[in-house]
Formats: sequence, C-alpha cells, structure tokens
Amino acid sequence: MQDLQGFFVFGPQPGQPLGVRPGHSTTTLGQWDPRLRGLFTFLGHKNVSHSSESLKTDRPGLVEAGRRIEVESFRIIDREMPDHSFSPPQWEVVRRVIHATGDFDFARWFRFHPRAVDAGIQALRAGASVFVDTRMIHAGLSPWRLGWFGNEVVIPAVHPDSHEWGQAMGTTRSVAAFRYVSRRMDGNIVTVGNAPTALLEVVRLIREEGLRPGLVIGVPVGFVRADESKEALWDLPDQPNITVLGRKGGSTVAVAVLHALLELARHAREEEAGE
Repeated sequence: MQDLQGFFVFGPQPGQPLGVRPGHSTTTLGQWDPRLRGLFTFLGHKNVSHSSESLKTDRPGLVEAGRRIEVESFRIIDREMPDHSFSPPQWEVVRRVIHATGDFDFARWFRFHPRAVDAGIQALRAGASVFVDTRMIHAGLSPWRLGWFGNEVVIPAVHPDSHEWGQAMGTTRSVAAFRYVSRRMDGNIVTVGNAPTALLEVVRLIREEGLRPGLVIGVPVGFVRADESKEALWDLPDQPNITVLGRKGGSTVAVAVLHALLELARHAREEEAGE
C-alpha cells in the first residue's frame, strides 16, 4: 500500500479506470491490487459527455451556491484590481490564483510566454497528459475538469524506485523521476509547484536534450533555488511557459493555473459549438 500513497480514486464504480502502468492495460477500481508496483498514470473521468448539450452542465463539482460564491469572489477581485497589463486570458489565470490564495501580490510576479495560454489550451483540448512533481497537485485537481478532455495526470515521483534513482544519481527523487519519464513529456504539460530541482531539470532537458513540452508551468515555492529555477525557465525564449518569479508559488498556485487553463479550454469549446 505504501507504494501507492496518493493513488486517488476518481469514481466509486468498479469499472472506473484508475490508472495504467507501462506495458499493462488500464487498471480499474474493481481490479485494483495494492501490491501493484510501478509508475502509474492517473486518469481523469472518461465518462463525461463532450456533446454541445453537456457543455453548460459538466461542472458537477460546483453546486449553485458554490458557483455564486465563485462569481462574487471574482467580481470582488476585479473591483479591487481594475488596472493591470494582462490580456483577458492571462487575467483569468492570475485572477484564479488570487482567488485561491487571497494574495494580490501574485499579480506583480506572474510571467507569461507570449504563446503560453494558447499552447496550454491547445494541449489540453488535444488530451495532453499533465506531469506534476507532487501528489498534492494531483489531489487538488478537479476530476470533472480533467474529464472534459480526458487529461491524465502523471506523478513520476511515485515510482517505487525513484528513491534509489535519486541516491544513485546524487540528486533528488523529483529530478531522477522526471529524467526517467522525460521522453513522455514531449508535447504534454509539465507542472512544478514544489521542487525547484525538478524545474531546473526540466530546463536542462529542454536546453541540452531537446525536450519540447507543450507548456511548462513552473511555480515552485521556497527559499533554496526556487527563484533561480523560475528565472531559468523564464530565460527560455522558445518554450511556452507560465511562472511566478521570486519565492512564492506552491501546489495551490499550480492547481489554480491548471484549473484556469481547463476553464479557458472549455470556454473555447463552447464558443466553437455556438453556445
């Protein structure tokens, strides 16, 4: 069971897909064996309809009272910060982070590559996987939002051998695990909210080994190399990325950024459907 800490179940039905292991078929809830070992890819709900009729009703995590609170919260944020230089899509991201943290100071430190938001929306709508550095990010992501486009969440550091890899390489588990799955990250979304070393490894892989994620969200929090890692990401002119310079960041911020991008992707789909 220890190997699968953080194996979060998205649905109570026996046939609900939970995850996959390399070389194995999809594992469902009814098939789950806690003795299973290996790198798991966690799945969002696949049973959410994507038809135009469902576009306005596929937010089951929000009851009407909760939706009203969210709308009022965003109205207050807009009122208290009427002037900014963000484009409307960028502001959707920044505003959701302010909403999640209660901290307007984030607006000072957000940085967006010119193609970042569009790249993120495109990748999500294409069903991109989301590689994250911690279980906390995965735990915070709404399964019903992930289900809109069938996006999978991959947590490389849950691999049971990641500790040994880190020891052998003289580095952290996050670095070793990200290195292990690096080729799977091409075209997908890489999100780092806690481990600056993991973000620095992603930057190295981009610079030295030709890794090309669809989008990198680099928002690690901390006092040791956090600011350095985000500056390094921001210095990549050709890599779409979203970051928050300085020491601030964390899983909450990473989740809020991803939720904002998922909402933007959903709205883009609605517009195309004429809703």
